[in-house]
Amino acid sequence: MADGHREDETAVDLSPRLAAAGADLLVRTLAELAEIRPESQDNSQASYAPILKKEDGHIDWRLDSREILNRVRGFQPWPGCYGFWRGQRFHVWKARRAAAPPASTELRPGELSAEAGRIHAGCADGSIELIEVQLEGKKRMTAAAFLNGNRVEAGEILQ
Repeated sequence: MADGHREDETAVDLSPRLAAAGADLLVRTLAELAEIRPESQDNSQASYAPILKKEDGHIDWRLDSREILNRVRGFQPWPGCYGFWRGQRFHVWKARRAAAPPASTELRPGELSAEAGRIHAGCADGSIELIEVQLEGKKRMTAAAFLNGNRVEAGEILQ
């Protein structure tokens, strides 16, 4: 896209672009400071942005794919997005909309499907493909690498 936006862009990717835009805006604002007239804020249009906590990254698989993917991208590097698999924190670093339903079955929210080196997780409107994951105490890796050392059983749910 012309503005540099990518569908898979994370908060970490976006940060340098925002820093450059902010620096440019600051220079222009300082140059025009004498002409700037303060304007009162319309408090009815204001919104509150709470401080993020680690538990805000816990994925609610009942959300739709767009909301989950936005959280995965936006909550980087902190608090990150995760679920629990077999009692361990299962971090989702990168994900995308599933190209096709896995094994022609519908997945329940949080239900996992693994085949051909790919991991799918069910959500409210279908499923997403988990691209990069990290099991608690392990290195960040691709889904295919994760599946080389871990077997995902049919019907397992990410909590």
